[in-house]
Parts: sequence; structure tokens; C-alpha cells
Amino acid sequence: MSRKGHKLGGKYGGSHTTVIPLAEKVCDLACSLPQVSKIIPSFIKSGLKTGKRRVKIIDLNGNILLSIRDNMAHQEVIVYIKRDMQDARLQIARKIRNAGINICFGNSSECK
Repeated sequence: MSRKGHKLGGKYGGSHTTVIPLAEKVCDLACSLPQVSKIIPSFIKSGLKTGKRRVKIIDLNGNILLSIRDNMAHQEVIVYIKRDMQDARLQIARKIRNAGINICFGNSSECK
């Protein structure tokens, strides 16, 4: 089940089903990959100063942490990978980039 701004069921899990608009788009892109077994959105931090929209991709103990910054909100999403983490990370990055969303990796200086 999924309605605008909420992700629940299928590959989606966790107790926080509300997602910010950019996270919704990114989660849909990641969910389409066969390597992805589960997607868990975290708390939303809202009321931030206007910033640039971007997704930071971080390796997290064999899984992927997506740190998503929308205009005035931030949300982290953990993407659980069942096989071939490097290929999954590359495919997620390509899908995000092809959707016209800025990406960066880890602690690179462009992520600030």
C-alpha cells in the first residue's frame, strides 16, 4: 500500500512511513532494483533553511544509507541489500542521477 507521502508494505518497513517528496522519488527508484530487500525511512527533520536538493550515498555495514536533503527538510533512508552491494550502489546512483537529482558519496566536500 502506498499513498502520496507514505510508504508502507512490500519492500517498505519500519515505523516511520511518511517521507519527504524527494525521498519518495528516491525510494521508488531504489525499490525497483532486485538487489534491494527492504527500505526503511527515518524521522523527518523539517524547518531547515532553504538548501539545495541532493542525495548523499553512504556505505553502511553492507547496506546503503541515503541522506536526502529536500528544499527545507532532511530525511535518512536505509536501503537493505541482499546481494552485490557495489552493483546495487552503482545502480541506485545512476537512477538518481538520471532522474536529475544531485548526488554525492560519503564525506566528499561537495556534500556540504
